[in-house]
Amino acid sequence: MDRPRILFSVLMMLTLTLAACGQPTAEPGDADETDAAETEAAETEAAEPPQDTSQFTEDLEIVVHSGPGGGNDTLARAMAQILLDEGLAETLYPVSNVEGGSGAAAMAYMAEQAGEPNTWAVHTSVWLSTPLQLGGDAVTVEDLSPIAQLVEERGVIVVAADSGIETLQDLIDAAASEQLIHAGGSVGSLDHVNSMLLQQAAGVEWDFLSFPGGGERQAAVLGGNADILIEGARDFIELAEAGEVIVLAALSGERNPIFPDVPTVAEATDLDPPFVVERRGVIGPPDMPDEAVQYWAGLFEQMMQTDAWQEYSEESGFVDVYGGPDVHASNLAEQQETLRGVFEDIGLID
Repeated sequence: MDRPRILFSVLMMLTLTLAACGQPTAEPGDADETDAAETEAAETEAAEPPQDTSQFTEDLEIVVHSGPGGGNDTLARAMAQILLDEGLAETLYPVSNVEGGSGAAAMAYMAEQAGEPNTWAVHTSVWLSTPLQLGGDAVTVEDLSPIAQLVEERGVIVVAADSGIETLQDLIDAAASEQLIHAGGSVGSLDHVNSMLLQQAAGVEWDFLSFPGGGERQAAVLGGNADILIEGARDFIELAEAGEVIVLAALSGERNPIFPDVPTVAEATDLDPPFVVERRGVIGPPDMPDEAVQYWAGLFEQMMQTDAWQEYSEESGFVDVYGGPDVHASNLAEQQETLRGVFEDIGLID
């Protein structure tokens, strides 16, 4: 080999050796740390930014169809307070009482809020029964966005303590020979529907007199101007403790948790009508963004797992039956068809 070629080869070897010496020597564990760092960086880059929920909560409005102090008003305000106290809300959300038309006004108002992510309503079965009776272009729950099913409220039937009636059978026997009066809510409300179902099953009749508020209904019975009350059990706790009323029976398949010693209608008699149980839930306006629906459904699920909610629910005589948007929509559709059949049977609709 000639001398220039040998010199070139030596220089190349020296260059490679020096380059290798310039690299840092790998210590044990360096490879693992490098891999971990690269993985963490990749995960950070791929992670989605946290969702901004302010669009769902800013200027929030809670809608109820009842007046101040009504069942839904009380529930909505309790929810707002629990959400705040449990750190699930940054402020006490306001409640708007949109009264009129047995829920029709509130439903129409919700329809006007189409697409809004920060408006929801607490509803009862009146939002099913009223559109059935109105027909035509009335807003229905099918036009709205179901968010969450919350609770069931099982009704009881009550008389004044000085009425001389002590059992449900006593009431049925009296109705066969006397003209009794049921002081109730609106025509088609669940107290009216369940009253009609009981009358049909027992083969008796009594009159129905509508009052706008629970206090007025109670005053009518306690004052001797009416004979029968059918409401949620919590409405009678103080009256029963004071000995002013007698709770005759639970209008459901199971005893009421507030009055566990009071029999069901089936236990008190040989009758077993298909009573409709009140369900309360939350519903949004038409075309509510799915992200908002899922956000609020998840928040209500968290709320119902708190001790504060559990205490409130028990004191109110509720039975928790949480269901998310799909479950709520399905159960609303099922209950609507049940009510349609009942209304046809008792002649409220054709």
